Amino acid sequence: MSVIFRKTKTGDMMNHPMITTHGRMLTVAGLLAVCLALAVPAGAQLMNDWAYQWPVAVTNPGGALTDYQVKVVLNSANFDFSLAESDGADVRFTDLDGVAYPFWIETWDPVAEHAVAWVRLPALPAGGTTVIALLAGNPEAVAASDGTGTFLFYSGFEELVVSAGMNAPLPLVTPTYDGSGQVVHPDVIHVPGGWNGYEYWMGMTPYPNSNDDYENPSILASNDNTTWVVPTGAVNPLAPEPPGHNDDVDMLLVGGEMIMYYNETNNNGTTYMKRLASTDGADWGTAQTVITLPNYVMSPTVIHDGSVYTMWYVSSAGGCTAPVQDFYRRTSVDGIAWGPEEAAFMDHPGRVLWHLDVQLVDGTYTMVFISYPAGSSCGNTQLYYAESLDGTSWTANPEPILVPSASGWDSNNIYRASYILDGTWLRLWYSARSDAGQWRVGYTEGDLDDFIVAPADTWTEVNGNVAATTDHPRTGTHGLREIGSSTYPQVFADLAGGGVCVNVWYWEEMSTAVNFMALLRLWDSDTSVSPYHCIGTGIWTGTSTANYSWHNEGFSYAATGVPRTSGWRHLSIAVGTGAAELRVDGTTVATTGALDPALLNRFSVEGYRGGTGYFDDAYVRRYAEIEPVALVGEPGVVGIDDRPDDGTGHRLPTPMVILEQNVPNPLNPETSIAFSLPQSEFVTLQIIDLRGRVVRTLLAETRSEGRNTVTWDGRDERGNFAASGTYLYRLVTPRRVVSRKLMLVK
Repeated sequence: MSVIFRKTKTGDMMNHPMITTHGRMLTVAGLLAVCLALAVPAGAQLMNDWAYQWPVAVTNPGGALTDYQVKVVLNSANFDFSLAESDGADVRFTDLDGVAYPFWIETWDPVAEHAVAWVRLPALPAGGTTVIALLAGNPEAVAASDGTGTFLFYSGFEELVVSAGMNAPLPLVTPTYDGSGQVVHPDVIHVPGGWNGYEYWMGMTPYPNSNDDYENPSILASNDNTTWVVPTGAVNPLAPEPPGHNDDVDMLLVGGEMIMYYNETNNNGTTYMKRLASTDGADWGTAQTVITLPNYVMSPTVIHDGSVYTMWYVSSAGGCTAPVQDFYRRTSVDGIAWGPEEAAFMDHPGRVLWHLDVQLVDGTYTMVFISYPAGSSCGNTQLYYAESLDGTSWTANPEPILVPSASGWDSNNIYRASYILDGTWLRLWYSARSDAGQWRVGYTEGDLDDFIVAPADTWTEVNGNVAATTDHPRTGTHGLREIGSSTYPQVFADLAGGGVCVNVWYWEEMSTAVNFMALLRLWDSDTSVSPYHCIGTGIWTGTSTANYSWHNEGFSYAATGVPRTSGWRHLSIAVGTGAAELRVDGTTVATTGALDPALLNRFSVEGYRGGTGYFDDAYVRRYAEIEPVALVGEPGVVGIDDRPDDGTGHRLPTPMVILEQNVPNPLNPETSIAFSLPQSEFVTLQIIDLRGRVVRTLLAETRSEGRNTVTWDGRDERGNFAASGTYLYRLVTPRRVVSRKLMLVK
């Protein structure tokens, strides 16, 4: 049944069908007798005092639906945007008893007088109409738009912001003999009080725009870790370019002698591991070959425990793209004659060990290393931390300590690093590549826990450069961007079977690069047609640079009839019982019956090879092939029962559990956290770090109805100041659990 709110010239309604509203029967005319009285602003400015109310009639022409997301469109014809806050923060949706529904505002544009909201309703009867209330007009209301609470899945990509981590804001200035200043493979020694005139010594190799002709061992020194120079008397490079190239410097200071190991990767298929030594940092003599192995051997790292030298390295014939790297250790009494290879093991599932650096700290072997996803390459590395009790069996922390930043000098690839670990305080020198292809070295320090990058647990799999930025305004941060890397970024999320519609917003920058890709894909578990059984909609410039594209389950791409235009575009795939519709901005561009709704198991958002771009607001909702329609009526009293009157004849909606953003944020040294309760009840309020550990319990008691305020002084349970970084604060009540992020900056 379709209910259309239309007036005749005399103002009478055309047709008077019956409408069910939670057990009550009334006609449309009867409803409007209650609803059409124009609202008058309520004088009170309490947290739950909304001045204006609109009826929204949701008509479901199909079968009964449960837990369904309904689209409500607001425009100049059905909504006065001047009555709401400019950002829509005071918008609410409730039933006729004033109980709030979860909702999410997808678009809010008061200038264009256009908005789209999704409301999650518990039940819609077959062939019936359900009336709900739309509320606005409360200047003190806190925004309650909640994608996570509204959809089966939601991500605004904000969780990828933590990828900025503890990255150095700027690179060090590192002079090189070729004049580029581009450096890779740093290894740093700190000598408090100095050694031959300098406290800091750095071995490294120049690497201008990845040109390995210049990748020859070099030495720099500094007294403040900021100004780096070639030490007096030294001449770089310390060794000439061989037939092939040099790489992978490692340094240590033993008994007044500074030692540098490096690899000569020769064109004859052999890696010669070489050793240089100096007693003054200026005269390094001639390199000795200490180990000879077939190509490729990478990243020798050497320590001396007072009596024995120990070396670790990785090796494979496939080099940078090998699916597995062999991991070895050797020992030596003098650092020149080395014993046989001993197999070592790194517990690091799904990733391939690459360059590494090892230190012995308080009897424990520690390692900082880079790795890449299995099936990828060393152009897609992140930095990790591992420990071992015997130097042979290693366990890596499952989360990285450094990943590419959202933008800046280290936005493309994190590479070989050197470190000093004092207790839990980590000092880190690392090399990285920018999106422009330049290699630099940066320095950063902090508590080891602060370096651990929390996982983006919204997504079940994350590959490539998914750093989020705020380069283009929409609702938040924007993920999945890349320039010229070897693995294009991807995020995957699990799906339950059945009728669903997956959605994502995509920023179109009109790239014409060959094989430029930006796709939304839906997958099922049937591999009888193709090992990768999926369909997708978006862009693939291998098909067309002018129009959007789509592909079927066999990866057969075709151009659509929809022209590409710059700006934010909406991509979606709707799966019904007989067919899947691929859509761009709501327009169906292709239909395929390939995927079985019962076998749907995941979807992916995949972006950018050969250009930059962004995605935002991915969500999955339930989908019926005959969708409900929501019509917004005139403002007035909707008939919310059993709620207090505000004194002007308008009923107030049921108050909700609200957790406000802390003030100030970032905090230093303290911050205020406010929350509102619909009734007196027991609550818990805790500060939690990004690894899920409770830092401080601020409340565990009964609090009164209304607005409550608590102060956090930045200290943990033991009274110590918490480390700088991002934290969650979580409010738990009998009816809701809600959390927000805060920043602590010292």
